Amino acid sequence: MYKLLLIISGWKVDTKTPEEYKRCVLVGAPHTSNWDLFYAILLLKTLKVPFKFTIKKQWFRFPFNLIIGPLGGIPINTKKKEKNGNVKIMADFFKKNRVLIDYSTQRLSL
Repeated sequence: MYKLLLIISGWKVDTKTPEEYKRCVLVGAPHTSNWDLFYAILLLKTLKVPFKFTIKKQWFRFPFNLIIGPLGGIPINTKKKEKNGNVKIMADFFKKNRVLIDYSTQRLSL
């Protein structure tokens, strides 16, 4: 079903995942709309890759929490600046999981 939705949307899916990519972080920054996450979820579901994604904690309000949580959302507090708060969440998560998707709505400085 997921692959069919991608094909209908005009995407071509290569289902061969290189073995050397056992763990990774996918970063979408700055993303253009919430559709970016939708397509990433469809792709990872098609590839049968277990994943989680970060999203602003404001998305965890009813009724969105009924969808975002089961899809693999991890709430991130973007307002409160805690020492190592979000970094610790990410580090703890990545110790246990293979793929993390992080979409930033703000410009990154390199």
